[in-house]
Amino acid sequence: MTKKLEETFNLPPMKLPKVDEEEDTVDYPLQYTPDQMKALMEDADKIDRALPQVDMDTVDADYDKYAEKAIDAFDDLMDLGKTVEDRFAAEMFQSASSMLNNALTAKSNKASKKIEMVKMQIQKAKLEHEKEKLEYLKERHLKDNSSEETETEGRIIGDRTDLLREILSQQENDKK
Repeated sequence: MTKKLEETFNLPPMKLPKVDEEEDTVDYPLQYTPDQMKALMEDADKIDRALPQVDMDTVDADYDKYAEKAIDAFDDLMDLGKTVEDRFAAEMFQSASSMLNNALTAKSNKASKKIEMVKMQIQKAKLEHEKEKLEYLKERHLKDNSSEETETEGRIIGDRTDLLREILSQQENDKK
C-alpha cells in the first residue's frame, strides 16, 4: 500500500480543515428576465434586418483580388530569392510558397462557394418541382366527378383508380 507523505518524509501530521460533503445547492438567479430577453431578441432582429445581404459577386471579386495579390507577391519573392545570398534564399522561397498556397486556397474557396450555390439551386428546383407535382395531384384528386364527357371513338378515357371504383361499386350493388 501507499504511505502517507508525513510518514515518508518524517513530518508531523497536518491538520486539514473538515470539508462538508453536502452538495452545493445555491440557486443562481436568472441573468435576464423574460421581458429583457424579448427586448434583446428584438434588438438582434433589428440588427439582422439592418445588415445588407451578402452579394456573391462581391465575394467572388474579393477572392479574385486576394488570389491576384498572392500570385504577385509570389512572383516578387521568387525574383528576390534568386538575387539574394543562398543563406537568405530559403526563407524567401518558403514565403513565396506560402503566398502560392494562399492563392490556391482563395481559388478553391471561390469554387466551393459556387458549387454550394449550384447545389442550393438544384435543391430549390427540386422542391419547386415537388410542389408543382403535389398541386397537380391535388387538383386531379379533388376535381368533380361531374366533369364534361368527351366524345371518343369507342375508347374509355379515365384512369385505373376510377375504373376500380366503378367495378367495386357495381359488385356492391350486385350483392345487394
